Amino acid sequence: MAIFVNMMLGRHFLKILISYGLWFLLSCSLSSCTETDIACLKNIKASLEDPFSYLKSSWDFNNNTEGYICRFTGVDCWHPDENKVLNLRLSDMGLKGRFPVGIQNCTSITGVDLSSNDLVGPIPDNISAIIPFVTSLDLSSNNFSGGIPKALANCSYLNILKLDHNRLSGQIPPELGAAIGGVTVAALIVGIGMFFYYRKMSKIKKKKDDDPEGNKWAKSLKGIKGIKASYTNPSVFAHFI
Repeated sequence: MAIFVNMMLGRHFLKILISYGLWFLLSCSLSSCTETDIACLKNIKASLEDPFSYLKSSWDFNNNTEGYICRFTGVDCWHPDENKVLNLRLSDMGLKGRFPVGIQNCTSITGVDLSSNDLVGPIPDNISAIIPFVTSLDLSSNNFSGGIPKALANCSYLNILKLDHNRLSGQIPPELGAAIGGVTVAALIVGIGMFFYYRKMSKIKKKKDDDPEGNKWAKSLKGIKGIKASYTNPSVFAHFI
């Protein structure tokens, strides 16, 4: 009988120990996420010029309450009482600077909208490591330059990509079309010197049913249906439906 009681007490103690262990690990994890996301927003605020004080007036970090960053302008959280960023919507705020790489500390972010600002420089080559879980990325109407990173193809969950009205150069990486074929890639503009294609377009007199606008180059984007493209000098405009 004593042995049975000792076994029961031992099992009960083990359950309590496991429960406390899981609670401890979960608490550490949540605390880490919270601190990481706060650090993320602090870094973004520090790295961007904010001439109209959208961030300065709203992003006040002198607060220790859970969920306070969820009330910041342009910040959506997974839960209103948890400092864990879901989406960042900073469109049309007149922000200046480069792509805020500090966003990588928002480890659970799924939506990023930095459109209609004055951001310059290249889109980071390791962007898939910076925002690995992003489903929507809008960098349109800025002054980003350089090529479109092949690493965008490694953003496994990406289904909306907007890069129009920038100063991007080079060709659309074929890996991008192959990797995210079937998703919505809207308003993708690549500023490139494509004299060969201009000349080819000028020679085409009759449009074919399977390629009504003569966009032979666009066929490299395998898997994307309903491609409509037209040329604008000096950019190439491609709208994928």
